[in-house]
Amino acid sequence: EKAIKHTSVRKIASFNDMPKKSEKNKLPMISTLCDAVAKKKVCVVTYKAVNKDESKTYRFMPLVVFSYQGGLYTIGETDKYDYTCKLAIERIEKIKMLDETFKRKTDIDIPWIMTDPFGLVQIDQFEAQIQIPKDSIQRIKDRDWPSRRVKFSEPAEDGSIIMTVTTSGEFELIRWLRYMGTEARLIKPDWIVEKLKASIHDLEEVYT
Repeated sequence: EKAIKHTSVRKIASFNDMPKKSEKNKLPMISTLCDAVAKKKVCVVTYKAVNKDESKTYRFMPLVVFSYQGGLYTIGETDKYDYTCKLAIERIEKIKMLDETFKRKTDIDIPWIMTDPFGLVQIDQFEAQIQIPKDSIQRIKDRDWPSRRVKFSEPAEDGSIIMTVTTSGEFELIRWLRYMGTEARLIKPDWIVEKLKASIHDLEEVYT
């Protein structure tokens, strides 16, 4: 394999996998991000989220760049939020490193972030409660869930249990619930319940 001669790319924590096809033309962008991490420089990024049609441009303070399951990601801070924001590099459309430096405001726990069962590329974390009927419990529990993020209650009188998940993967959670159908019923949070209902309604409209 050819060695990649971008010196700042060496600051990536893990680069065992070659970039995906959609990332191969982004080595200058990766180098910019890595330099910004090392120098604590503010960047301006234009980013297209996985579940959005439009792109947004905002100031981004990168803390780390890393590879995970064949994809490249960066985690950093924004002016708007007091928590870290996770971005997929393949979805960054533009980036510019400014002369301005930043001081880190948040703690970052990479092992915790990388155990998210439903996605890395969202922003705020939330807790979801999902009711699992008796006949589906074993199938759900057989999946390899991260124990720090996924908890199961004791069975209720009807045999069902509550699965409590801490995640930031809003889009992926909704997709998984749609796939599970009647085997999993989302109870909380209300705002995700409403988004799930709207998603199901939109799908129904397509086939009406």
